[in-house]
Amino acid sequence: PVPYPVLLGNATFFNTTRPPFDHARVRRALALSLDRARIVDVALSGYGQAATSAVSPDSPLAWHNGATMNTVVADSLLDAAGWQPGSDGIRAKGGQRLEIAFPIISRPQDNAMAESIQASLHDVGIALNVDPLERAAAREASNQHRYDGTFRGFLYGHPDVLHPRFPRPHRRAFQ
Repeated sequence: PVPYPVLLGNATFFNTTRPPFDHARVRRALALSLDRARIVDVALSGYGQAATSAVSPDSPLAWHNGATMNTVVADSLLDAAGWQPGSDGIRAKGGQRLEIAFPIISRPQDNAMAESIQASLHDVGIALNVDPLERAAAREASNQHRYDGTFRGFLYGHPDVLHPRFPRPHRRAFQ
């Protein structure tokens, strides 16, 4: 294959305005639980490069935050945040299961990415409840903040890649 630059990305982000993603340990644990290489291999047929921030890893301005997969550290962060494994393997805290409502646009690539993320998170005791929706319904759920997590594609054409796709409340997810 001949490599060529495509300034298109997919970002998984979480609603940091409500639990459990209002807690930094949970956000960090989730970042450490994702098998980004598997997402690229399975969902993108190997065409792409795993990233740890919204800035293209090919950019000289890329921020490499060290969020490589490490489920041991992820488990310890979730334990420290009070999320304990239940009998079914899904973590709970105060009787509340660690479940994530994850609406997506129902299309093959998005479904494959969501399934890959779902498998990674299940390994550390997080239930990702994927809800494939028609495009307008998925966009409405996102715009109205009716989700715990979701993802969107975006172009790297804007100098501030966080501005057009990540409203201010979601920028905390990168902290």
